Amino acid sequence: MKKFKLKLHFFLFLALFFAISSSVFAHQPRFTMLNYPDINNPIQIENPEVSQVFYGTLKDQSEYYKFSLENESSTLLGILAPINEENFASVELIDENNMSVEMLKEDQYGEVYFEEFGGDFYIKGPEIKKIMPPGNYTARVFNKTNSGKYALVIGTEESFSFLESLKTIGVLPVIKQLFFEKPVLEIFLTMMGILILITALMHRRSGKKYKNKFVVGTILLLLATLAIIARNPFYILGAVRVILILTALILQAFAIFKEKLGKKMYRTVLFFWALVLFLTATI
Repeated sequence: MKKFKLKLHFFLFLALFFAISSSVFAHQPRFTMLNYPDINNPIQIENPEVSQVFYGTLKDQSEYYKFSLENESSTLLGILAPINEENFASVELIDENNMSVEMLKEDQYGEVYFEEFGGDFYIKGPEIKKIMPPGNYTARVFNKTNSGKYALVIGTEESFSFLESLKTIGVLPVIKQLFFEKPVLEIFLTMMGILILITALMHRRSGKKYKNKFVVGTILLLLATLAIIARNPFYILGAVRVILILTALILQAFAIFKEKLGKKMYRTVLFFWALVLFLTATI
């Protein structure tokens, strides 16, 4: 009976996960920031009718994407920039005869755009949607300095399989960290470190297990703290957060040597960890 319930819960979780994943993500994200696709090694876009976003960064050269249309079809092509980007990218659409078909220029960026599915802000660039004949096409992404981040958008059809949903969940933290410069890794390390330390508090009478958890949690927190300081050493709330972490670690380390942690001290340590979590949310 228990096995049946576990299987039922598992399948319900999968069904819920699939339903949420299919409805939450409007575009299939593609991380290309480390590929640097040049004219000799372009990225081949599969299924250009499917809504996809390619997150890239220009580095001293234009970047190239190729796609093919088997039939005449309505095709969407657009460009976005992260909210903190100053070097906007242009896109030139080139046909198989090496003729320029469309040009999305860097001086056509306008309003700030909030993408509610991913919860991120962009600066919206130019976009076209037109009927295009069958053939092979190349999208060249560039600007005057060939520098800066961009998000190349193609396709309108929203299509998410379960496998695609899994891929999306795997790549989104990388995009958040490297493209939008959000401290995903730092927050993850902080959360894991505090979770392990609180678990250690709950099992503080177990001796060696407690000490091992304390060491692991401390290492994770120190790594997270170093990453945050390296990102912005002048961030005042980051400094306050470091002080709170050190204070909580000293109080909790006291239990290792004294092997005693009263209710008052226990609540004090939890209070400090709660403050650290609160400040982590402001990073």
